Amino acid sequence: MTNEQKLVNHNSIVFVGKPTDALLSVVRMEPPLHMYPGDFFEHACSQKNAVYSNNMDFVRFYPHEQVKVCWEGHVKSITEHPKYEKWKNEMDSGEMVSFFGAKWVKE
Repeated sequence: MTNEQKLVNHNSIVFVGKPTDALLSVVRMEPPLHMYPGDFFEHACSQKNAVYSNNMDFVRFYPHEQVKVCWEGHVKSITEHPKYEKWKNEMDSGEMVSFFGAKWVKE
């Protein structure tokens, strides 16, 4: 099983949402789907770059500040969501992205 503490402490940023060619050119690693869940978690921990993943079980290990939500070419941190302050102590990053969705980024 993945060492959760190791995931929390790494320095990369995770992008979630609707992938575009422009986004994937910024992200250093697009997850190979055959690696989910455990092997990809371990591989992502070894990276010092941005990662793209819509797997909320993976996203939940990232601090809120390191999660960027993407939608149709727009990117915002989940900390920029209008209701972030209300929910920041109640949800992990994966739950928050699932709850907020991604379309708000474009508004």
